[in-house]
Amino acid sequence: MNKNTLWVLLLLLATSLGFAACSEESGVEDPYANWDERNVQYLDSIATEAELHPEQWETILSYSIQPSTNSTINGSVSASELDNSDYVYAKKKGTIEIFYPEDEGQTPLYQDTVYVHYRGTLINGEVFDQSYVDDLDEASAVCSSFAVNGVIKGWTSALQRMTTGDRWELYIPANLAYGSSARDGIPANSTLIFDVALVKVVHPDGVESYSSRVEE
Repeated sequence: MNKNTLWVLLLLLATSLGFAACSEESGVEDPYANWDERNVQYLDSIATEAELHPEQWETILSYSIQPSTNSTINGSVSASELDNSDYVYAKKKGTIEIFYPEDEGQTPLYQDTVYVHYRGTLINGEVFDQSYVDDLDEASAVCSSFAVNGVIKGWTSALQRMTTGDRWELYIPANLAYGSSARDGIPANSTLIFDVALVKVVHPDGVESYSSRVEE
């Protein structure tokens, strides 16, 4: 090895060490480090919290799963085959004001449309979507509307358990959100957290049709 080659190799080594040192000295923590593992552990901790405090939480099985007391038959799933990723965990945060009497006490059905206020965050606190900024001001905030059956499974499952005026914090496993696919601002395999307030339910055939379906 000649002197010039040795000098180049030493220079490259020194440069790489310099970059590593700068990275370590910067103290900047990667917000997505060990992301998959952290999300699994986070969801497990939420599931434990929900189990310990059932008076404050709703544990909601995905609407797409039909539980069975037996083994898997015709698409049904036995309890032993379920895990934490098959549930949405909803913490009850309180209620919001309902401005019109006809909107009170209604629970969405699968084919309904809902009007909601919401904010979505990752487990590291990063906001990836929201319908309002800062604190929720019910008088000035503009609702977003969604078809109950047109959103992620976690939303569809939880909405059908809410009543107008409810404000819940939803913890949705990746399995009931976007799974291994990444979205804008949402890495793959992310547990999603939504602060959701249900304002209004719109039924395809009107309130009368809704009332008759519920009575049935």
